Amino acid sequence: MNKFLLLALFSVSVFANVQCIMCHNGSYQVNLAKYTPQEIEKMMLEYKKGEKIGDMMSSIARKMSVKEIKETSEKFGKH
Repeated sequence: MNKFLLLALFSVSVFANVQCIMCHNGSYQVNLAKYTPQEIEKMMLEYKKGEKIGDMMSSIARKMSVKEIKETSEKFGKH
């Protein structure tokens, strides 16, 4: 795999995490630590499919793969 592709994949992952933290650190939007990973994943998939509407979240969820949604949910959800 070439270096550019690796850098691009890394950048997308970091950007997605920064986006989550910017709003969901507990001061702007709902703190994600209140939800289980399964609850976060369900909500994100609803945004991705258009079943749940939110300007920012719908846009972010549509750009994420199902795998990225699962990984992000595991990272930010309460355990």
